[in-house]
Amino acid sequence: MRVKKHLEDAEDAFASSNFSVAIEQAAVGLYYTLECVQSAVSGRLPVFAEILTTDPFSEFGSGFASRDIRTTLERMQRTLTCVGLGLNYSDYVKFRQLSPVVHFGGGNPLIEWARAVTIDQPRAEFMVLTAVDAVLQIEERVGDIEKPFGAEGWF
Repeated sequence: MRVKKHLEDAEDAFASSNFSVAIEQAAVGLYYTLECVQSAVSGRLPVFAEILTTDPFSEFGSGFASRDIRTTLERMQRTLTCVGLGLNYSDYVKFRQLSPVVHFGGGNPLIEWARAVTIDQPRAEFMVLTAVDAVLQIEERVGDIEKPFGAEGWF
């Protein structure tokens, strides 16, 4: 399972005081897990949401806040997913503030540190423990992370 490998890598990196790698791997593990189960827990954003939130005139100063609408819908979906899974939402918000942005595509995840974050032992420990606890809790609720509730094709 991919998730287990990322969390083991996070724990190993933490044990060897490589805190930035520990945080990155913890983020990949938790965000991949949430990506796998989100549709099963809180549904998908409808296709029309993409159309409604696309503003072809935004570069010309139309004032239409399409990106804000899309961001709000995504945040609501993430919040619903976390609450539906019984995760500690305060810890999740703190986790997001301390973690890099993780992009999933066809191959390996792309990790992007979009803002400066102090990387030290207490923060890395929080990140690794939070990711491991959250993934275990999610797995307990949905079963197989890649087939939540026994179904395939939620993506």
